[in-house]
Amino acid sequence: FGYYSLEFEQIIYGIDDYVVFTAIIIIAPYSLFVETHFNRINQISANFPEFLNRLVSLHESGLTLAASIKRLKSSNLGILNAEVGKINTDIELGDGIIGAFRNFGSRVNTVTVQRVVVLIENALKMTGNVKDTLVIAASDAMTAKSMEEERSRSNKPYVMILYIAFFVFLYVVWS
Repeated sequence: FGYYSLEFEQIIYGIDDYVVFTAIIIIAPYSLFVETHFNRINQISANFPEFLNRLVSLHESGLTLAASIKRLKSSNLGILNAEVGKINTDIELGDGIIGAFRNFGSRVNTVTVQRVVVLIENALKMTGNVKDTLVIAASDAMTAKSMEEERSRSNKPYVMILYIAFFVFLYVVWS
């Protein structure tokens, strides 16, 4: 109520600190959580081709798909260890391999994982032998990962040029 007797500029100078600090308090935790989430998803996407390659090699050695996933639970896949544990828990609780992979796809929700989930689901519905499908999915995941790395590598010079141009623009405006 003390702001009613002030002029417009004085009101802005009196209130702007509250608005700025409130915005920082609201935006900082949210951006931290979003960045943490996307960092986790990127790490899962980076380790996913290795997961598929190990799953293929275990399945080719004669283990069933459920036994292969159970064996993968004890391997070192980085951040995917927790997800493999969740897939194994889903299978053990009676959700089945299709349901476990579907839950995994909804948790991770990337294009590569969704594509593999659909491939495995269709292969399990059509035939009981998913070895060839897993080989194709693993090679597809490796190709997608290498293409993403190549795209990132090829875009870095253009991003640097844009930053340089932006700072030159700021310098010109300042001078």
